[in-house]
Amino acid sequence: MFVNATKSHLKTVLTIRAKVLEYTRDWLDKDGFVEIQGPVLFPAFSEKSTHFMVNYFGRRAFLSAGLAPYSDTFLSMFNRIYTVAPTFRAEQIKSKRHLAEYWRIEACCICDFEDMLSIQEQLLTHTLLTLSSNCQKELAELNSPIANLTRLKTPFPRLTYDKAIEQLQKSGLKVAWGEPITEEMEAQLANLYGQPFFITHYPLNAETVLYRTLPDESLLTYSADLLAPQGYGEIGACNELITKKALIEQRLTEAGIAPEDKKWYLQTKKSRITPQSIIVVGLERILQWICNLYDIKKTNVSSRKFGDELL
Repeated sequence: MFVNATKSHLKTVLTIRAKVLEYTRDWLDKDGFVEIQGPVLFPAFSEKSTHFMVNYFGRRAFLSAGLAPYSDTFLSMFNRIYTVAPTFRAEQIKSKRHLAEYWRIEACCICDFEDMLSIQEQLLTHTLLTLSSNCQKELAELNSPIANLTRLKTPFPRLTYDKAIEQLQKSGLKVAWGEPITEEMEAQLANLYGQPFFITHYPLNAETVLYRTLPDESLLTYSADLLAPQGYGEIGACNELITKKALIEQRLTEAGIAPEDKKWYLQTKKSRITPQSIIVVGLERILQWICNLYDIKKTNVSSRKFGDELL
């Protein structure tokens, strides 16, 4: 049962938030990742409605939606990097799982999709097991679903996008191949598993345009969403990026990105023969699951809307 968080829970939630970041950084540091910070403002890059536009001394700019535009720059110096940073999405979605301002843990390294999936599994497992060992009092106060981790095993279960759509159709839902998997659909699929699991190999579309496609199936990408059980839905993602500059430019052109908008982005890219992959963990998303919260806005003081009271 969800906790209807009150002001008395704020200290507990913020304590667990701090510990998640501590244990995450601990694992990444020991595994050879270097923490870096990228720009919060970046130049115009398409007219995505999900980007917050700001006036930067008379020029158009956007608030950060992730490290990806600058990952190549840092990977030319380090083979493994990560960041913990605020991210902004200009979406007014009436949902208990969406925020306009949120924090994300992002890691990028020179490796392929399979290796990056393993890294995400190890990172999450380390964080959850350490939390369950060191924060038993706090987890019990929130009736946390991760207090009992006897079923947490790696590798995590995997369900391809194709199989997920097939499963949803068999259950009576009207969803066609190529359509997004909604929150309600995620919750239904989560009933199949008692622990975090992956949905893999999403179709090539506007969201996956810069991901590498399978060699024998050009319509499917090396991509995955990480979902929590108990109906909490997506908490992270893993993707293998295109590393050939010419193909990046081709994909951007096919996506309709204006030449003047893609120019600066291409300047940050260098063709590589080695694979490059990235994982993302939504901090507030994972906290909502760990802390058993109905509303994601209860995960952080900065998640308040203007004028809202704390919790």
